[in-house]
Amino acid sequence: MKNKILEASSKLFLQYGIKSVSMADIARELGMSKKTVYTHFENKEDIVHEGMSIHLLEEEQFVRDIIKEYPNPIDQFLNIQKHVSEYLRTLNPSTIYDLSKYYKKTWDLFEAHKHQFLYKSIIKNLEDGVKAKLYRNDFEVDIVARIYVGGVDAIFNNTVFPIGKYPFYKVHYQYVMYHLNAIVSDKGKKYLTKKRAEQS
Repeated sequence: MKNKILEASSKLFLQYGIKSVSMADIARELGMSKKTVYTHFENKEDIVHEGMSIHLLEEEQFVRDIIKEYPNPIDQFLNIQKHVSEYLRTLNPSTIYDLSKYYKKTWDLFEAHKHQFLYKSIIKNLEDGVKAKLYRNDFEVDIVARIYVGGVDAIFNNTVFPIGKYPFYKVHYQYVMYHLNAIVSDKGKKYLTKKRAEQS
């Protein structure tokens, strides 16, 4: 039952944002009473936090699976980009705003994911790309990894990219392409051009 509640609430949060969805809305979506929902979760904050915890674990496993399936660092980036962009297409912009403003504990979890798992994943991708001669070898891996992680915040920054004018998934795609084109070697550039042509 907990999983059903989490699945239903995540769907509502993605579609309408978090602040505007009540415990009654979640119960109604599931065709149950609020009392039943409260039997499994103390409040909406608990639902948000547990839902995000599960989502981040699933995303981390997805990245590990992609790395295992695609040894080429450029392929890894492109496949992860496609997955993330598809998710961002369904994300209501207010969901990110609500998380950052009203759910600090959960937002801190998201921030930790970026600065730990994402950072380490980018480091590994950069190192592997340099070894495979798909990326240039004249940049500092640690600094570039930190630039990438730091830049993720800009995707969701309403001042930089006003909501409604710049959809998250479009900004994310351009961000990934900007990153890859900045680091690929001549060999990597040819490969990236080929892969983009195949996807278009």
